[in-house]
Amino acid sequence: MECEDWDSLSSDSVLLEQDLKDEEDYNNTSNSSFKLEFRKVTSVARWNSGVGMAEVVERKGQLWTTTGIVRSGKLYCSIEETLFLMEIGALLLLRENDESISLETIWYDVYLPNGKFRKSSPGDPSYVLSLIRGQPPSKIEMEAIERQCGGIPLKFCLVEHGRVSFYSFSKVELPVLP
Repeated sequence: MECEDWDSLSSDSVLLEQDLKDEEDYNNTSNSSFKLEFRKVTSVARWNSGVGMAEVVERKGQLWTTTGIVRSGKLYCSIEETLFLMEIGALLLLRENDESISLETIWYDVYLPNGKFRKSSPGDPSYVLSLIRGQPPSKIEMEAIERQCGGIPLKFCLVEHGRVSFYSFSKVELPVLP
């Protein structure tokens, strides 16, 4: 398409402003209908580190007709299903000692594509991803999490209103002036 009057065309900044306004309008309308849903039918699962899945101990609701896989007569959920069900309040996840696991304590080891990667012996991950919902951790909490990672870089994934943000921090020591 050829245009003879270049002044009549919108500039990038006008388009950007319109996009931001449209996005803000969408977020304002979608968030007004968003509310945290507390479920009366919360199922219970116990994390089984041997298989890397959550074993459903107590089934409540109709979702189990289509969710999970059955192995040796037991129902298991993948990590993705477990996270989703925890996020919507349909699943309470327990450790092997029956202590509940919060969303903040679920971690991912992330491995970049590598020809030497083996599932049985993956080696050190490229970084550890910590999933966060709500308030970011304090500096003290971040340092404690970093110590648990054993020198592997740590990245935080913050989920707010359906938006996902990734953060990584470098140590910066500022001198204290007298």
